[in-house]
Amino acid sequence: DGGLRSAANGRLGQTARENPVWLFHGPKADGKAWAAAGAKLFAIPAAGGHLDLRAAMAELAHQGVTRVFCEGGAGLAAALIRAGLVDDLITFTAGALIGEEGRAAMGPLGLAALAEAPRLRLVSQVRVGEDIQTTWQFN
Repeated sequence: DGGLRSAANGRLGQTARENPVWLFHGPKADGKAWAAAGAKLFAIPAAGGHLDLRAAMAELAHQGVTRVFCEGGAGLAAALIRAGLVDDLITFTAGALIGEEGRAAMGPLGLAALAEAPRLRLVSQVRVGEDIQTTWQFN
C-alpha cells in the first residue's frame, strides 16, 4: 500500500496485534496509525508512482521470507511478472463464464509482439471441487 491509504481501523488493522500485518509503503507515507495498530512497516523506494517490487522482495528475503503468495490483483500480478519476480503461476478455472463483467486476472504486460510474451511450462493440473487448479513455471 504505497501511500498507506488502507484504513488502520479496518478489519486488517483491528487484528494486527494477533495476526502479523506487514505493510510496504513509499518513503513519504505516514505510518503512525498503522504502527499504533501493531503493523510492521517497511518504507521502500517508489518510482513512477509505484513501489519498487525488487526492493520489497529484497526486504522480505532480509526478514527471512523465502516464499510469497501474491493475491493482490491484476496490476500487481503483471508488475511482478514484468519485474521477473515470479517463479510459479497458479491459476484456477471454474465452470462459469463471467465475461468482461468480471475482473481481469492479469494487467498489462507491455508487450509489443506476441513473441515477447513470457513462456510457461505446465507443471500440474488438479481438480479442486468443481474447479481446476493449474500450476505453471516460468521458463
